[in-house]
Amino acid sequence: ERLAASALPAAAPQPPSAGAEPPPLEAPSGTADTRYVSARSSMVRVNFAQLDNLLNLVGELIIYRTKLEQVGKEMAERMGGRGAGADLLDAVQHVAGVASQLQETVMDIRMLPVRHIFDRFPRLVRDLARQEGKQIELILEGENTRVDKAIIDEIGEPLVHMVRNSVDHGIEPPGLRVARGKTPTGTILLSASQESNTVLLT
Repeated sequence: ERLAASALPAAAPQPPSAGAEPPPLEAPSGTADTRYVSARSSMVRVNFAQLDNLLNLVGELIIYRTKLEQVGKEMAERMGGRGAGADLLDAVQHVAGVASQLQETVMDIRMLPVRHIFDRFPRLVRDLARQEGKQIELILEGENTRVDKAIIDEIGEPLVHMVRNSVDHGIEPPGLRVARGKTPTGTILLSASQESNTVLLT
């Protein structure tokens, strides 16, 4: 738009009419025009190896946190829970709380929705059904259930194998299904659900 406007002939300046508001002042040179300032992003791309390294460091921190707690308790008992012993124990407890929150945060960063796996299956099932001459409906549930990325990387291929087996051996051709009193279209249900600290894929 700016390029197109610059190609037009400049209009002759007109004197301001009585009572008219003065034109807005132009921003002085060196001042950013907010119209062209890009919006700040709230996302940062991080290499997964860096998250692994961070998680290992947090693991070491948890180990030494436990040792510090033991030392702090022993010192507080020797000093009768007074003075430096009490202060040390209080500081150790705060460090322990921060370390636990840090561990939870790092673990949460590593989590991704299983949608990253499930998204490959609609096309896969459609292509396999066409090849096998079968009618198949794929139902996906729990796509926003979150799983550690390391697990997502590992379970993709086994799930593909299981879905292939479902198409090949679990669902009959339409004619055979009708003869057996079934609907001509078979169904594959792929679901993910959270059960306590476990993610169940069905």
